[in-house]
Amino acid sequence: PALRSTRFIDLERLEHLATLAIQDCDLATVAECAKLALEDFDRPAQALKICRSASAISGPDAARAQYHLVSADACMKLGDFESAFVQLREVPLGYHDLRFYFASGACAIELREYDLAAELMIQLISDDDFGIEAQWYLGRSWWELGRKDAAISLWQGVRDHDVACGIENHD
Repeated sequence: PALRSTRFIDLERLEHLATLAIQDCDLATVAECAKLALEDFDRPAQALKICRSASAISGPDAARAQYHLVSADACMKLGDFESAFVQLREVPLGYHDLRFYFASGACAIELREYDLAAELMIQLISDDDFGIEAQWYLGRSWWELGRKDAAISLWQGVRDHDVACGIENHD
């Protein structure tokens, strides 16, 4: 998709572009429009509306993966973790990237599936982009599973990282 920024487009035009993409059965552009509505305009309800309007469109696996990830992100921002989990299950195999594992783990925590959340978050701890947040979520999972000392140790690591980065106190 050619969309990279909303600098020259407003939300109404973005929705119109999404409608045209739906008419053309262009799932990649639909997903990009929904992503922009979600991230640039901070409108999860609009992003979800765009995605749901295109639910019958099939497309290449990469476009389907993006579509379902954006749908899941919008559902999570709206607090609908069960629907987000459903969307994540639709992401084609081969497109289970770090973002997928992080979103799945976060949903699992919200749904009180702490064993699954721990299994997913532990895979992300050494990642530069997701590691610190994954460490915090893994700590939360372990706390809920009764591994309180391990959770405290992880949270201390998060705090140490934040102090080293100059991030203010979390107490």
